[in-house]
Amino acid sequence: MSYKTISYDSWDEFKRDYCRDLFNKNNFEPDVFIFRGQGSSDWDLISSFDRNYSILNYENRKTAEEELITLFENNCKRNILGTKISDMSAIEKRSIAQHYGVPTRLLDWSSSPFVAAYFAFSTCVATDGKVAIWALKKNHRVFNEYPGLTIQEQLVGENEHQKKQLGCFTLLDSPARSVNNFVELCENHCSIEDALYKLTLPATDFRIALYELEAMNINASTIYGGYEGCAKAARDMVSFKYLYTE
Repeated sequence: MSYKTISYDSWDEFKRDYCRDLFNKNNFEPDVFIFRGQGSSDWDLISSFDRNYSILNYENRKTAEEELITLFENNCKRNILGTKISDMSAIEKRSIAQHYGVPTRLLDWSSSPFVAAYFAFSTCVATDGKVAIWALKKNHRVFNEYPGLTIQEQLVGENEHQKKQLGCFTLLDSPARSVNNFVELCENHCSIEDALYKLTLPATDFRIALYELEAMNINASTIYGGYEGCAKAARDMVSFKYLYTE
């Protein structure tokens, strides 16, 4: 198995135990892990690009993504966005393209487990299933000594979502189809113990979790910002109150 699974029976159990399980202590330690929340514990850590273009082999996937980014940049250059995007680095162009709906090989992460929890519970696909909060150990040798996956923590000035979500990215440049598949392939070269964790929680706790995250000021309005985020936050709260019953 390319990752260690830790199952929690409730949101309260997760809050109580996750620090001990990840850090072997009772308090959070910054800059050790990055976190990603997903609405189903069955989903792999796969980018939107690799999911959409999975029928292509590795070389053709790389070429297709390059064409997508180039076309996005060329389209931007035809209007007032051209000057800005011409001065951006490759990672900045990818980040902005993804922000506006272009599938890329970037995968979004956060330095906050609670921001990750928001994404897990707010996107859960079935309340009788489990959500997942993934934790990737940044300094593990898998991600530092073996080519194919890089952690991109550069702050992209034009990506407001990244700032609000305490975000960073992983970039998979490998024939592997997902981050967890990449870690699994590295097992032939080194120990992968403690590199990647999948923390699972019952989706039935979505209401209590999202209400508590609201109290932490983690909701759609703070995560996304703008009118769109404020509208989603309003919809969420009213839906939880009136549409989703116990």
